[in-house]
Order: sequence, then structure tokens, then C-alpha cells
Amino acid sequence: MKSCNVVRYKVKPEHKDEFIQVMSKMELMESNLSRKLIQTGDYQFCEIYEWETEEALASAMSNMIKFLDELDDDDDVQNIFTNAELEN
Repeated sequence: MKSCNVVRYKVKPEHKDEFIQVMSKMELMESNLSRKLIQTGDYQFCEIYEWETEEALASAMSNMIKFLDELDDDDDVQNIFTNAELEN
């Protein structure tokens, strides 16, 4: 059975276009069937990931958390985001 998860982002106004550009260049992870970036507000976005199975999502979760942690640690990227949350 396929499974999905959602990541919500809040982007600093002056970096909205840069954020969209960075996210559009991201490659799919293993077992990731698709991902869609949706603008939900002026500077808020939601990204929906579709996975082959619930197990594939569960095994990718640590890499997704690591990716978000790296965003927090990267000074250049911190300038873009004000917040990012992972939901499943």
C-alpha cells in the first residue's frame, strides 16, 4: 500500500523565489514515487511525498529528518527558511 507524508515550510519573504528554485532541483529519494510542492500562503509551502510503501516511508524518515537538520545547520539555507516541519 502506498504511503504519504507532508513537510511544511515557512520561507522568508525575500527568499521565496530562491526557495522554489532550490526545491525544484531536489531529486527523488529511493522508493519515493513523487513529490509535489504546493504554495499554501504568501510565504508558506507544503510538500507532499508519495512512497511505494509505508515501510519505504519509515526507512526514509531518518534521511528526511537529517535533511531538515542540515537545513537548520546551513547558514545560507537558514537565511531562506523561518520554519520547517515534518508530518506523516
